[in-house]
Amino acid sequence: MKKSPFLLLPLTLLLTINPSLANSNEDNWFDFGFTTGAFSQTCSLAVDKVISKKDAREEMEFIFDYAKKDLDKDFYDSFIEFAYEEKDCIKFLP
Repeated sequence: MKKSPFLLLPLTLLLTINPSLANSNEDNWFDFGFTTGAFSQTCSLAVDKVISKKDAREEMEFIFDYAKKDLDKDFYDSFIEFAYEEKDCIKFLP
């Protein structure tokens, strides 16, 4: 039982973390990474004809709706700029 104080210390530290830090800018970065990653993957699959043009457009519509709903203005503007720079993907955009 000599190890128990070493186990309690990390648990005590976790319980005292400020909950207001949990909803930080990291959520915005995660959502931005998710949308750009999903966009890139969908575009790549559509260009390689692994998925149909119709499926790509439906997926892009979902991605753009997600971005509009969940990204703040600066991240949304960056996502839109990123999306329209991809010349091969423009034909799949909603």
